[in-house]
Amino acid sequence: MESVSEWSFRESLPDPNEYLSLFETTGWNREYHLRAEELEDALRRSWYWVGAYDQDRLVATGRIVSDGTFHSLIVDVIVRPEYQAQGLPVL
Repeated sequence: MESVSEWSFRESLPDPNEYLSLFETTGWNREYHLRAEELEDALRRSWYWVGAYDQDRLVATGRIVSDGTFHSLIVDVIVRPEYQAQGLPVL
């Protein structure tokens, strides 16, 4: 991987097809068979979502689901394989 030149973290929802592309790097979709629209709906229903971008490319995500009162869970932490074990830049 080339050096990271411009990282950003965004809370706005990504393009559904871009998120599907990232989601499919996990292999999970072989079992779930989710479409981009279904994944977008899951993101919309999440309590919190954040994406990490290298320039304008979505390279990592994570989201929180919550009952809004007592329990919250961090789920769907995804990092593109070519970015794994690289650490995050200090912003």
